[in-house]
Amino acid sequence: PPPAMTTTTTMMMRAFVVSLLASMASGLVVTTQRPVVTQRRLLLDRRGSVKMIYGARNPTGPFAGNPVQVQWRVDAASDSVGAVPQHVSKLTSSGRGSIFLNKRYYSMPYYVLNSEEHKLSSANLYYDAPMIEQVQCKIKTRSNGDTGLLGIGGIAPTLVRSVRDGQWGDWDLVYKGQNRWLFSGDQISLDYNNPEAALFQVTE
Repeated sequence: PPPAMTTTTTMMMRAFVVSLLASMASGLVVTTQRPVVTQRRLLLDRRGSVKMIYGARNPTGPFAGNPVQVQWRVDAASDSVGAVPQHVSKLTSSGRGSIFLNKRYYSMPYYVLNSEEHKLSSANLYYDAPMIEQVQCKIKTRSNGDTGLLGIGGIAPTLVRSVRDGQWGDWDLVYKGQNRWLFSGDQISLDYNNPEAALFQVTE
């Protein structure tokens, strides 16, 4: 064929290929949409982050390294809490026995050693608080000395706070199944609605 026709055909084919590629590219464009974040989702995310932070061994905490022998002392830090009255063991007994049959619950301060645990309960309060359960939380010390607070109550969280820069920090909310490491001087509150009324203090 004449050279002019060959040049024209080649240009038309190039134009067709460019147009086809442009059309295909436009069809491959993916639009991303930000997920809708609701107040419930934020609450779940926050609870999840607490579990991640406090649910695993603290590699830089005071108990990192070699095992140590510890003795934690638990004191009442408000006038509305104290030891479990002895008559409660009879009121809360079931076919499997009461959680308060151990006489150490009947006098304060409480002491927790390696490989021991101690429950804090609505029975420790001198006032009615329907949201606090018979076992609200446990102070658990491992054999190596690591000590934490385990949330047990499913109605409302247990609260824990530490001293930061000479002042009390914000309350950490420990929900059922979550663990929060304890440090000497920390305060624990069983009452989510009135934290200052149900205070315990732990020292090592």
